[in-house]
Amino acid sequence: KSVTLPNSVSSIGYGAFEASGIKTLELPAAVTAIGERAFIYCDDLSAVVGQNVTTVGESAFAYCASLGTVGLSAEGVAYINANAQSVFGRTDNLPAEIKVVSGETYTVTVNYKDENGATVAESFYSDIYYAGDAYSIASPAVEGYIAGVEKVEGVIADADVVVDVTYTKKPE
Repeated sequence: KSVTLPNSVSSIGYGAFEASGIKTLELPAAVTAIGERAFIYCDDLSAVVGQNVTTVGESAFAYCASLGTVGLSAEGVAYINANAQSVFGRTDNLPAEIKVVSGETYTVTVNYKDENGATVAESFYSDIYYAGDAYSIASPAVEGYIAGVEKVEGVIADADVVVDVTYTKKPE
């Protein structure tokens, strides 16, 4: 579900994460290439960000049903825009956003607690946001509780975001 690659990695090879359970991946700055079929059939993959990726292989993101964001260097994005069907397998499989990324990444953490500060649901955490990115995280349903807000939304400034959502017990 989660992988941290060392800075010594310069490319993601053929089929490296094929059909894995990986959810998000921020590639180290040294990574300049994503090989063929690198993430094919990664159903849970929602975002891949690599600031210096200039080469993307055929079917690299094919059949990634949950893919919402691919962030790459300008050259990588230009390649994807010109060869989208080759990279994603089908044009109806395009992610919501293909963008050029640069600069520092920021995290969004949402904690779900009751009125006494006890955790009622697993926290949401993502570390692939850039300044200016919008975020929208739905509060999970917790049996016996009502969330203080249905959704945590905002735009990333130049700082990490931490939000606590307070849940109250449902009246009996």
